[in-house]
Amino acid sequence: MTAAQEVPTPGPVPNSPGPTGPISPGCGPVLREDRLDYTPHPHNVAFSRRRAARLIVEWGHPGLSGDAALLVSELATNALLHGTAPDRLFRVRLALLPDVLRIEVSDACGERPGPGCVRVPVTRPGAGC
Repeated sequence: MTAAQEVPTPGPVPNSPGPTGPISPGCGPVLREDRLDYTPHPHNVAFSRRRAARLIVEWGHPGLSGDAALLVSELATNALLHGTAPDRLFRVRLALLPDVLRIEVSDACGERPGPGCVRVPVTRPGAGC
């Protein structure tokens, strides 16, 4: 399963490399991209949130970093609580396009690991804070 959210980016991207990256359907070239897999543990929700906020600032959109961090946190928490299978990773992908910041979080349930996904017990819901 994959959850995604797109946030419009304000204005042109300073120091962007130009249209050299892969094309995202209907949105233009990918200017910056980050993809990282995380183990299904609550501390990785906080780690993925901080990483997303830092990258968005580095990519020249500090005004979006708070919203991006919140979206990553919510989507990663959902993947952790409802979609991960034991010993399977969840993935956070950020893609900056000319007018859109795309945020995707996918979990192991979309990979069809076998007879079905098993929920990983978490001792503290929302523990990624």
